[in-house]
Amino acid sequence: MKRHLASIALLLLFNTAIAVLVTVLNGQHAFRDNLVLSQCIGIAVALINSPVVPRIAPGWRRWLTLGVTLPASVMLGILVAAPLIGQTLALTPIFWRSVLVGLMFAVIGSVVFLLAERIHDLDTEVRRRRLAEAERARRETEAHLKLLQAQIEPHF
Repeated sequence: MKRHLASIALLLLFNTAIAVLVTVLNGQHAFRDNLVLSQCIGIAVALINSPVVPRIAPGWRRWLTLGVTLPASVMLGILVAAPLIGQTLALTPIFWRSVLVGLMFAVIGSVVFLLAERIHDLDTEVRRRRLAEAERARRETEAHLKLLQAQIEPHF
């Protein structure tokens, strides 16, 4: 539960940072509009990709899936955000810039997510191996102690 809450908090923080960055670099839209747009895109990307991508084994199929789902989720986020910020969905340069910026940050966020997942998996594997090694060492020590006990007390 804590991990999910932390993931949601990080997602909202990441989306807010994107809104701040876009507002500072491109002052054409108010921060509020950029915030709504970045939150809608980021949440759409997370809702579509988070349950789908981890179920696909790492490799070309995962990347192919991301190649389809990332643009679709960015477009969905823009579709949701447009009426909230009072924009029409015309295929204008501003629209395509929003799509490209959304895709760029979606790719960055997805790579970070996948790397964090990989780090978690590796950490789990290291812990599992350490536990197995400790168990093996305990059994070895136990066997050695039984051998010594048998040598000391051969008639018992």
